[in-house]
Amino acid sequence: MVTSGQLVSYKCEVPYPFRQKVKCYGKLGLHRYNLIQGKNFELQDLIKFNMRYCGASSFYITLEARDTVTCGPLQTFQVCADEKDFGYLNVVCSVARIKSGETTGGASETTGVFALPNWPSDAEIQRLYTVDRSELLSTHWILLYLELVLCIEYGYGNFSEDKVSSLELEKVAIETDDETPLQAKSSVLYIAFRGLAIDGTDESVERKAVIKSMFNELTGSLALQGILCNRETPMSAEEYFKFVYIHYKKTQF
Repeated sequence: MVTSGQLVSYKCEVPYPFRQKVKCYGKLGLHRYNLIQGKNFELQDLIKFNMRYCGASSFYITLEARDTVTCGPLQTFQVCADEKDFGYLNVVCSVARIKSGETTGGASETTGVFALPNWPSDAEIQRLYTVDRSELLSTHWILLYLELVLCIEYGYGNFSEDKVSSLELEKVAIETDDETPLQAKSSVLYIAFRGLAIDGTDESVERKAVIKSMFNELTGSLALQGILCNRETPMSAEEYFKFVYIHYKKTQF
């Protein structure tokens, strides 16, 4: 039986748990690397990962990515993502580097108290930067942040990627001090969307997510906190360990 604190290794060429969460954390690492280095690497393939089971778990991911602008050769990356809570998005990406290359980042750090602003009023949201549909097509990190919230809150790490790509984003607003909001390292993201049938409701129900990103210029760490407004209570530690144990057993041969 998997125990708290145990480090378990998985190859991504066979069935493994938390498939969508691992993929999202890998993409988050590449996003962090691109922010720092000014590159355009996109995920091509997941190779393997180590996971430390501890309620809020740590993921050490090895993946392949390619710069889609320069069309250079595939590069092997190492990414570290440390969860600070379980049941909702609260994670720090402290390492994202090309294997055998220079490290960008160091030890993980705390994200501080989990505290997100309320959804702004109509008057307040009008003062924020509103993302139009054409910009969404080239701003992949917005959908990635939303996907992370959903796969953790409602899929517990296995939320379907197809569900995210089919969502209808009705309003996306960015609150930031950065002069270029679409490239902001630190921001608060407000997303209103439809297309998610959960909790006994249909896809016509409008849902809202608030997601805060915090970039530490000294350490290079990128932290995310996010939640769905009026969400259900996060799962308990007992529920979490029962879930990961079931998925751990499924991957053993």
